Amino acid sequence: MRKIINLNENWLFIQKDVGLPNVMPTDWQTVNLPHTWNAVDGHDGNGSYDRGNYWYAKTFKTPTQAFGGSKVFVEVLAAGQQATVYVNGTKVTYHEGGYSIFRADVTDLCKEDEENLLVKVVFVVEQNCPYQEIDEADRQAYHIYLKEDNKIQAYVRLLPPNVTFDTVAIGRVISAKRGCGLGYKIFKSGIQAAQDIFGAKTIKIEAQTYAKGFYEKFGFKQSSEEFLEDGIEHIEMTLNL
Repeated sequence: MRKIINLNENWLFIQKDVGLPNVMPTDWQTVNLPHTWNAVDGHDGNGSYDRGNYWYAKTFKTPTQAFGGSKVFVEVLAAGQQATVYVNGTKVTYHEGGYSIFRADVTDLCKEDEENLLVKVVFVVEQNCPYQEIDEADRQAYHIYLKEDNKIQAYVRLLPPNVTFDTVAIGRVISAKRGCGLGYKIFKSGIQAAQDIFGAKTIKIEAQTYAKGFYEKFGFKQSSEEFLEDGIEHIEMTLNL
């Protein structure tokens, strides 16, 4: 029988690129997941938004089922936007793709009589507000991204009806570079995917108010009063196809 062990609590975190630890650190900050290091500088408006390779570490005991022939997997519900996972000093997986779920088989790396050291390094590429967006909607979403030179350059999340709205929804429009049309391309791809996958006739979004003009280029119209999210002005917008 499958057993799920929640490891979200009591991680150690350091906001420096210190490299892979060989033992459990003793001088890192304790945090619970989901976690962001941009809770303040993500929206303070002073241009200090911090991007970089930063490290999380936690120990875990090997589930007893593994000694009876079962498998042990580590599953990460979301990490933005690139993450590498290590168990007991060995790299087990690397992930690019916004906030989509990924997992790795770590059975052969688990120790029978000792604590296992689980380490994750996360690199934030571009993100302008402190998302706490590791959510159940990710399990139902389609994660769409553009790659150039084998690197992800832009991303959107496509959600089916009755998840965030009663219609298909698009969110998390992220691009690694500005002023080169990536945002336009990925959002256009999101609209096309909504039609191809869901046969969408209506699409809704939550847009930052300052970006209203961008979404109007695709035919979206404001459909709500302005509201605050993460301290930033937003509006709902609707596209009827």
